[in-house]
Amino acid sequence: MPIEPDHPQLARSEFSGENTGYLCKNGEGAYSTLQDKRDATVAPGATDDSNAGYAVGSRWVDLVADKEYICLDAAPSEAVWKETTAQPGAAGDPANDIATSSAQQQTTSVEYVLATGMTLTPASGTYLVWFTGDAEQTSNSDSVFASVFSAGSQVTTSEQTVRRGAGQGDVRVPFCSVARVAVNGSQAIEGKIKVSAGTGSVYNRNLMILKVAAGV
Repeated sequence: MPIEPDHPQLARSEFSGENTGYLCKNGEGAYSTLQDKRDATVAPGATDDSNAGYAVGSRWVDLVADKEYICLDAAPSEAVWKETTAQPGAAGDPANDIATSSAQQQTTSVEYVLATGMTLTPASGTYLVWFTGDAEQTSNSDSVFASVFSAGSQVTTSEQTVRRGAGQGDVRVPFCSVARVAVNGSQAIEGKIKVSAGTGSVYNRNLMILKVAAGV
C-alpha cells in the first residue's frame, strides 16, 4: 500500500473496526498493516489465516492459557503458528526434556506398569523418544520387557526384551527403547516395564524426548 509518509489518512481504513495490529514499513513510501489478536481465549488454528486477516509476523495472545503465538505461514486453511512463551516440559528446555531415576524398581506384573519417574508431558508436537536403562530378571529363562507408551497406548515397535538365560546368574542388561510419537500437549509420554514371569528389576533409567518436524 504505497502512501506518503506524512499522509493525513495514513492507513486509516486498515485500522477501522475492532481489529488491532501494527503499521509496518515495507520500503520507501510503502507501508502495510499487520493484524494481531490480543484478546483470544483459545490457541490459534489452521483457519486463522490470510483469509481471516492474518499474515506472517502476526501475534496472537491467549489470555486464558497465558500464551503468545506468532504466525509463520498464513496460507488459507493451513496457517502455522508457533508458541513464543516458555512452557514447562516443552522441547528445548533441558530440565524437562529428560526424566531420570536411579532407584531400583522391582515388578512381578505381566502387564505393563510405569517405570517410576519415566513420564513427560511436553507441548503439542511430534517427538523422538528414547527409554533407556538396565534391567535384571531373577528367574532363569524369564524376561523383562521395556516399551514406550504415548497417550496411554503402547508403541509396539519400541518393545525391548531382556531375557535371563539358564544358569546365567544375576546380570544387569542394558536396553534402549526408541519411538516417534505425536502428542497434543496434554498427553503423556511414558516408559513402562513388565515381566513374562518371576521378578524383574530396573535400575538407572532415562526417558528422553526431542521435538522434530511432523514428517521426520
